Amino acid sequence: MAYKITFTNFTKTNWVRSVNGSLTDAVFQNLTVSPGPTLKATGGTEAIGADQSALSFVASGNIDLHCCWKDPASGLRFGVQIWVPVQVLGIGKAPYWFVMCDNAGVNDGPNWISSGDDPSYMYTFSGTPGYKITARPTASHSSLEIQVNIEAA
Repeated sequence: MAYKITFTNFTKTNWVRSVNGSLTDAVFQNLTVSPGPTLKATGGTEAIGADQSALSFVASGNIDLHCCWKDPASGLRFGVQIWVPVQVLGIGKAPYWFVMCDNAGVNDGPNWISSGDDPSYMYTFSGTPGYKITARPTASHSSLEIQVNIEAA
């Protein structure tokens, strides 16, 4: 049961990490990777991820992972959030995810919106002048990994 958001930057811009974090239970889940302060230009990669460590065969979930990035030159900020509801004996809702895009300050709270009706569908961010930002999920009933690519428009 893996949950992860990976950001890959194919632009010439160094993105600055904005609001980010995780909600995990110290006994049942492990944060496996945390993003650094800068998503470096031309192929830089950062990620945030968690997995289920103990008793996952009985119950899993109650995990929140999120990370936002800001272009310091244009002020554009975008982010992705994964929410994993509780599942008991494999019964319950599958993980789903949210997105945000604005020009707010680096530390302002994000206004998350749904990524769509199905957590397995790709999402293309709108309102990102100069950039094409796409999120491609790999989703199942008990895991969700999202690859986010930032490219020049």
